Amino acid sequence: MQHNRRFRGMWLVLAGLLVVLTPAAEASKQDYSGIATVTPAWTARFEQPVQWERVTPMGQLVVATDCCLYGVDPSTGSVLWKRAGLTGLSDHSFETIPGTPLFMVSTDGISDHTLVLDSTDGHVVFDSKAAGIGNILERVVLFESGGLLILGQEKGDPTIKLFLAEMKTGTIRWANDEILGAMPSGMKKLAGLLAQLADAAGEVPDEGGFVGRPLEVGPDAVVMASGDSICKLSTESGKFLWRVQNRDGQGPAGLFRTPHRPGMVIVGTEVTGQGTSTSGAEPVQTRYSAYRVEDGKPLWDKAVKVKGTVNPPVFLESGLILSPGGDVKGKIKLVEYDDGNSLWGKKGKGIPSDGGIVDHHDTADGLVVTTGYDSAWTNKGTAYYLNLLDVDAGEFRFPKSVKIKGRILRTEVVPKGVLYVTTHEVNIFDPSTGTSVLGKAVVSDSLVTADNGDTLFAFAGDDGALYRIDKAAAKATRLTGEEVKLEGKDVPRELEVNGDHITLLGAQHVVDFDPKGQIAFRQYYPAPRHPAWVRALLIAQSVRAGLAAAEAGIAGAAFAQYASTQDDGTLQREVSEEFAQGYTMLAEGAAGISAEYARMARQRFQASAQSRDFHFMMVQLDRGYGIAQVGKNDGAIRGLIPIGKDKTPNYQVDDVAHRVYYRIGDHEISGYAF
Repeated sequence: MQHNRRFRGMWLVLAGLLVVLTPAAEASKQDYSGIATVTPAWTARFEQPVQWERVTPMGQLVVATDCCLYGVDPSTGSVLWKRAGLTGLSDHSFETIPGTPLFMVSTDGISDHTLVLDSTDGHVVFDSKAAGIGNILERVVLFESGGLLILGQEKGDPTIKLFLAEMKTGTIRWANDEILGAMPSGMKKLAGLLAQLADAAGEVPDEGGFVGRPLEVGPDAVVMASGDSICKLSTESGKFLWRVQNRDGQGPAGLFRTPHRPGMVIVGTEVTGQGTSTSGAEPVQTRYSAYRVEDGKPLWDKAVKVKGTVNPPVFLESGLILSPGGDVKGKIKLVEYDDGNSLWGKKGKGIPSDGGIVDHHDTADGLVVTTGYDSAWTNKGTAYYLNLLDVDAGEFRFPKSVKIKGRILRTEVVPKGVLYVTTHEVNIFDPSTGTSVLGKAVVSDSLVTADNGDTLFAFAGDDGALYRIDKAAAKATRLTGEEVKLEGKDVPRELEVNGDHITLLGAQHVVDFDPKGQIAFRQYYPAPRHPAWVRALLIAQSVRAGLAAAEAGIAGAAFAQYASTQDDGTLQREVSEEFAQGYTMLAEGAAGISAEYARMARQRFQASAQSRDFHFMMVQLDRGYGIAQVGKNDGAIRGLIPIGKDKTPNYQVDDVAHRVYYRIGDHEISGYAF
C-alpha cells in the first residue's frame, strides 16, 4: 500500500462513490407476471418535499427535505431524530466518515455551511457556522480521543487553524492557530490564501503546511508533521506538548508507530530533487527518522535514506524494514530501532529489490514478501513479484523473484508451500525452490474464489472455467469443459460453496455447479439499460463487501478484489485504499465512540459476513424496472419490488439488512424488507 501523499481524501466519499456504467446490449424482457410482489413494510410521509435520502454504512436512513434533516428507523419508518432549520443541503455533499457513525453535509455554495452529525442520534458534532469557520481544508477522526480534528480557516481570516470537536457533545473543545509554527502573521495569512486556492482547485500543496495524517499516541495526544516541524499536541487542551524541527525537510510525511517500540514514532519525509530518476520526472527520496514520543528527542544520529516516495515500514522484532515507494526500483533496508543503523547490504546500503514491499507473510521458512514496481516506461501498471526474504541473512533466498499477476488478497501455508490468491491469480509458491508449484497458475482479469477447507475453488472469467485446487496435493483441476460465458457484459462477482454445490454470482447471473463442474442451473436476468438504475445497488453491494471484509480482517484486500471485477459495464474505478482503511479501523475496534455504536457495528459486521441464500439484482420489466430477490439454490426470483421507470430513480438499498427504500412522489418514502 502506497502512502497517500495528501492529507485530503483520507476518507472517501461513500455516497459519491464513482460508478461508471456501460449500458448492456438490448435483451429480451422476461415474464415476471407470476412473481410475488413485495409490499412496503411502512411508508413515511414528510411535510416538505424530500430532496434526497441516503443509507449510512451502519444502516441508518438519513432523509433531507427543504428545511430539515431526519434520521428514520429502518424497521418502522418512524422518525428517530430531526434537525430543523437546515436549508439547501446538497445531496452531493453527503459524505460518511468510514469507521464512524458520522456523516458530513454542506449547503450549496462554496463552503457556506458544513455540518458533521452522528447518524445514531442526530447530534451535531461540528457546525462550521457555530465555530465561525468559513472553510474546512481537512478533517480526521481521532478515535482514541473521541474527537474530530479539523484544519480550517475562520471567516474573514485566511490563517490556518486547528479545531477539535467533541464527538459525543458536538462542542468545540479548543482551537489552535500555531499549526504553522513561528511563521510571521502575514506569511500565515498568505499560506492560508494559497491553501484556499489549492482547495478550490481540488489539490492541497505538498509543501509549506500540513503534510501527514495525525497519529494518535494515546487517548490524550496526537503527533503531527506540520511545515518544517514535528509536534505532539494535547487533544485535551490543544496545547503543544513539544515541537521539534523536522531535520529531514518540509515535504509530505508519513507517521508510523510499532508495538515493538511504543515510545517511538517513525517519520518518513519526502524530499524532491534527491537521488536519481530514470523516468524523466524529478527524483524523490524519503528520509526516515525516529523521535521519542515523550519529548520529541531524535533517537537516531542521522536519517535513513530510501529511494522513492513514503512506503509504510514492515515492523519486526529485530527492526523495521524500509523499502521504496512509487514507480522506482530501489534497495530494501533493515534498520535497528535503537540507533537507526542499517544492517543489510554492503555498508548498510540495502539489498536490491523489484520495487517496494506491498504485502508480506511470515512463515517458518522466512518472510514471504510481494514487491511492486510501476514502470514509467511500460505504461502497463504495477508489476508484482514474490520472493522469500531471509531476515537473518539480509538477502532474498532466490536470485530471481516470481512474477505474479495482481495484488495479493490472502495467503495460506499448505503442505507444499504458500498458497496465494491475488486479484488475478491463484498459485502455490514453494519457499524451498522459489518456484510455482501449480505450474500453470489459474489466471484471469476477472477472478473469484471460494474456500472450502482443504479445497479452493476458483472461477476464471477470461476462459469461463471453474477450477478446483487441492491444497494438500498442490494440484489444480479444470472442472468445466466448455466456456461458461456470462451475458450482457456481466462479470463474475462472487463464488460461494453451498453444501455440495458451487454458486457463481454476477450482477445479473446465478450459475450453480455440482462438485464435478456440471451446471445444475443458470439464470440470467437482463438489467436496465440506464446506468442510474444500477448505481445505488452497486454501491450497496460494495458497502456489504467492505463490511464483510472488515469482519474478516482483510478489508483492503477484499476491496481490491471487488474493484478488480468492476469493469465492462460496472464499476470502472478501483475502490481506493483510503475507503478500506476506515473499515479496517472499525473492525479492529478503534471506533469506540459509544457503546451503542460499537454494538451496532458488531451486529452489522456479523450480518454482512453471514452467508445468505439469495442475491439482489436489478431487472428490466415490461413497464419499468424492479429489484429482485433471487434464490441462490435455484436461481428463481422469490420476490420483486417494481420501482417505476423514471430515468432518475430515487431508491436506496441496504444490502446488509436486506432493505430497500423507494421514494414515491415528492413527500413519501416506502421501506421494503426481504
